[in-house]
Amino acid sequence: MAQALKTADHLRRAFAAISFPGLDVKPTVSVGVAMASEAGCSLSALLALADRALYRAKADGRNRVAPAPLMLVESAGADVARRASDRHAAFTAPIAG
Repeated sequence: MAQALKTADHLRRAFAAISFPGLDVKPTVSVGVAMASEAGCSLSALLALADRALYRAKADGRNRVAPAPLMLVESAGADVARRASDRHAAFTAPIAG
């Protein structure tokens, strides 16, 4: 987890250093990090937990990196996995038109 948080913070800082010509605002990035052991949860549940950590980072002031508690990751249930799967399907579905 420590290495994942370090990498996420490196990405956050690198994004902050990018110049966006024509923008009067400085965009920032918040990152949620989740990790599971070998006996951990499914990818869908892991993504849902990282998503929850992301929203916690935003609620704590944005432009941050927030970890999902490891115990929560390892005990994630089917409901969390189902919601993550639904969100993933919505983002990867072809756009009609």
